[in-house]
Amino acid sequence: WALSIADPDDEDKVPTLLRNPRWVKIIKPLFGMMNILPGYREADISLVFLLFFSVFFGILIGDAGYGAVFFLLTLAAQIKLKDQVSDKAVFFLMYVLSSCAIVWGVLSGTFFGQAWLAQRVQPLLPWLRDNDHVQMLCFLIGAIHLSIAHLWRAVRKAPSPAFIGEIGWLCIIWGMFFAAKKMVLSATFPSYAYSFFIAGVPLILFFSKPNKNPLKAIGPGMGDFFLNIVNSFTDIVSYIRLFAVGLASVAVADAFNEMALEVGFGNIMAGFFAALILLAGHLFNIVLGSMSILVHGLRLNVLEFSGHLNMEWAGEQYQPLRKR
Repeated sequence: WALSIADPDDEDKVPTLLRNPRWVKIIKPLFGMMNILPGYREADISLVFLLFFSVFFGILIGDAGYGAVFFLLTLAAQIKLKDQVSDKAVFFLMYVLSSCAIVWGVLSGTFFGQAWLAQRVQPLLPWLRDNDHVQMLCFLIGAIHLSIAHLWRAVRKAPSPAFIGEIGWLCIIWGMFFAAKKMVLSATFPSYAYSFFIAGVPLILFFSKPNKNPLKAIGPGMGDFFLNIVNSFTDIVSYIRLFAVGLASVAVADAFNEMALEVGFGNIMAGFFAALILLAGHLFNIVLGSMSILVHGLRLNVLEFSGHLNMEWAGEQYQPLRKR
């Protein structure tokens, strides 16, 4: 009888237990560090988070030398702490992340900076040495990342007509990709790009908040459109932070290398100070790079991507009863 008069909305919060393949579970320590977890009825984005966070790490660090440092430090930590750490996921995560930095550094010809290797080592992919190309790549990564979010929402909403509204937002995302290239890089806005807006806007207006009477759906759909249209553009442009931070990291490394070369290695004293400049400078740059990962790499997943997926990270860890 007591249960029958209880408020039907007063339900216990269902805890979340994530089940993923072992190679995806390596992202779990990062979720634990940030204390975030998808709600019971939210999407589990562990795989997408792992893939894109690894790409972001590689671009933000952007140096094969620094990637090797992260890899070797992780290997040393695993050897030293192998009997003290039961969950080895954090080590394998760092191996993946540092490998991405090494790959990006090899492709762009970046080994503890670029300038000092200009005549010795050529990038495997010279295209990555062009700032406009890298900025365009960042916009492309952003468009793909946010497209996955809206496709995911469309699948979750199907078979409701609301899934068509997500297809409309998908069109807007790619229209904004070309708009970002035009406004930031002064690239030509292709004529076919207008079709993304022409197709996307009606789909959003009529299907974002579907109604049996299509005319009654326009008002709520218009509200959804004006509320999110600006965010779609700014979120695409925000991925340029990957380029900006990566470029700054290379510039800092080159600056310290130049300072050390000016001191020179002509004698023992000069060599000592030059080595000290190199050690302190690159250590400082590695610390800055690590901070940028926590600020920018996580933000693009936790805010931009999750916002377009409409995630609130409202999960509560599942903790079963157990005997101590």
